Amino acid sequence: EPERFAAKANLFQGLDPTYVRALLSGLREAASSKKTFPWEPVLSLCLWVVEQPRDIEGRGKPSAFLDVDPHWGWTRTEIARLIAKGLEKDLVEFSLRERVWQILAPLTEDIDPVPKYEEIDKDRPESPLEIAINSTRGEALEAVFHYAFWIRRNLKEQEKETPRQSLDIMPEVREVLEKHLTQDPSLAIRSLYGFWFPWITSLDPGWAKEKVSLIFPVEESQKPFFDASWAAYIMYHSPHPEALKFLRQRYALAIERMGEPKNEGAAHALEGRLGEHLVILYGMKAIDLEDPLLSRFFEKASPSLRKRTLEFAGKSVWNKKESIPPETLERFKRLWEWYMELAGHNPQEHQEGLSAFGWWFISGKFDDKWAIDNLSRVLDIAKEVEAAERVIQGLAEFTEQMPLERVRCLRKIVEGKLKGWEILFAKDSIRHLLSQALKSEDTEAAKEARKLVSYLCSWGYTEFNDLLKTI
Repeated sequence: EPERFAAKANLFQGLDPTYVRALLSGLREAASSKKTFPWEPVLSLCLWVVEQPRDIEGRGKPSAFLDVDPHWGWTRTEIARLIAKGLEKDLVEFSLRERVWQILAPLTEDIDPVPKYEEIDKDRPESPLEIAINSTRGEALEAVFHYAFWIRRNLKEQEKETPRQSLDIMPEVREVLEKHLTQDPSLAIRSLYGFWFPWITSLDPGWAKEKVSLIFPVEESQKPFFDASWAAYIMYHSPHPEALKFLRQRYALAIERMGEPKNEGAAHALEGRLGEHLVILYGMKAIDLEDPLLSRFFEKASPSLRKRTLEFAGKSVWNKKESIPPETLERFKRLWEWYMELAGHNPQEHQEGLSAFGWWFISGKFDDKWAIDNLSRVLDIAKEVEAAERVIQGLAEFTEQMPLERVRCLRKIVEGKLKGWEILFAKDSIRHLLSQALKSEDTEAAKEARKLVSYLCSWGYTEFNDLLKTI
């Protein structure tokens, strides 16, 4: 009953923080479901809480009293979350703007997160952001961003036109954001600027351009701050051409820092996401094959990273349920051909990356001849492809055209690094493909199929022998 409890929120003043926090938590859940209730009495309670000393005499550690809060800190965090949710869902009346800011401003100065917490899991790229969204100061800054867009939406509604993209219409927001960007030593807080950067560019492009060097500093001495912001941005967002205008130099810096000594898991995650961003930007026509970001990435990337990036591209096409525009497919074909040309200069170095073509092939989105030709070229160099069982199935389900090319591709897969269990799982597809080839009018295809049956039988797969008896 959020309306009843919100209307009586003043009765909770003077109670233990445990009860106040529980009330605010319940109201936040109601707001998440877009349930309406009067906000003025709730905000009055929140303001009263913010005005209380954070510490409570006689309490300190949570373990001392398991059923009560050790201080007002947890309630302050809940206040920030509640207000953020109310603003996000447009449930708070715009006439309460001043009251909302009276509550948020002091919360952005809360001591939480304290530095010692940032030493925990400091090698995990997502750690700073996780700390931020589980701390009072971090949640308060999140609420400040929601507050800014809440103002924008309400001004647009009042003025019947989109207000200018500038923090000038909300100087209180500008002051807080600039203060924490320049004075707050917390990596967790800095990560929020990276996470919110796409929205910052929308909120005030001029301010974003001016502050990008602080949000993502390039100096080596500032690397921890760059890492915190960059991880929050690249791990949790898809790229956008507009953001690239501000971050091109940062993408280039991240590429140059690939391979530096760091936590292996962190490198795997961040560098993998960097490759995915570049593929998406290429697909969106934000970068081209001649772009140094793309060429330098593949030059610096490890064999396994190249493979993951090209797998991502292939799986993106494969997972697409709706039809893909022909011009987009042509772009991806050019990307693969570009990589094939790159691999040709050092085939051994690129074997692992080339094996990713299996996902491109099984997508079924590319024309048959191009797919078969490139599969054959990949197998000549890499000796294997990813998703081999599905590739064999795809060969078997192909049009009856090109029987010779399909049998030759199958032979290359079988003679390559295909594991015995993969042959067993793919035996129905292998049988179907060989049967088609043996009955084909293409005598060369039938000849190659007979050779492949004999080869399989010589390795103990005698269940294919009966195919020769049916000819």
